[in-house]
Amino acid sequence: MRVKNYIDRVLNKFANDITDRVFLMIQNDKELMQEYLGLLASSAKKDGLNSKVGEQIRVKFNLKNAGRCNDPKSTLIRSYERHKIK
Repeated sequence: MRVKNYIDRVLNKFANDITDRVFLMIQNDKELMQEYLGLLASSAKKDGLNSKVGEQIRVKFNLKNAGRCNDPKSTLIRSYERHKIK
């Protein structure tokens, strides 16, 4: 049972800031960043686009909301929802 508890802790720690990690990946990947900026230039509103990305992270990984973080590392977002494994 110790292994399962360890894995659960690792995955919850990852899930906690997965949204911030995804936005950091976008801003540090030239191709993804160009596409992101292209979406913004073609009428997508930043808050709407960011919300859709965040929502899809929760859905794709079947995560549960765990409260807001107002201090992201990514400069693309002002805040994000923390998550945990269901």
